[in-house]
Amino acid sequence: MLLSAFLLSCSFLDDLQIVSRLSFFNAISHLVVNLIMILYCLAHVSEWQFSSITFSLRINTLPTIIGMVVFGYTSHIFLPNLEGNMSNPAEFGWMLKWSHVAAAIFKVVFGMLGFLTFGELTQQEISNSLPNQSF
Repeated sequence: MLLSAFLLSCSFLDDLQIVSRLSFFNAISHLVVNLIMILYCLAHVSEWQFSSITFSLRINTLPTIIGMVVFGYTSHIFLPNLEGNMSNPAEFGWMLKWSHVAAAIFKVVFGMLGFLTFGELTQQEISNSLPNQSF
């Protein structure tokens, strides 16, 4: 309840420096969780079966794939405000291109690690695939 009240109060912030710092700490927490998942997957590298990877389009999974890609890039609504508040707006195009390239590469690698570790039992939220849900 206290955490909910704190998070709700954050929605009324209008100082972008505070929002930026909160976003930074949010990004750090995501990196820690991602690092834990990557280390878990790499610890099970001996169990990977590369033969289970197929490159074919299954029409029944296409809506899920499209939804994942679209959801992964929903930050576009914040881009005009971000560009206007950058210390050097001339670098916006460069930042946008390379941040999306880095995000795409990370998502592919992260997805492949999850699939190679958990196989067909991989959940949409990869941490739900862990055998011990107390994590």
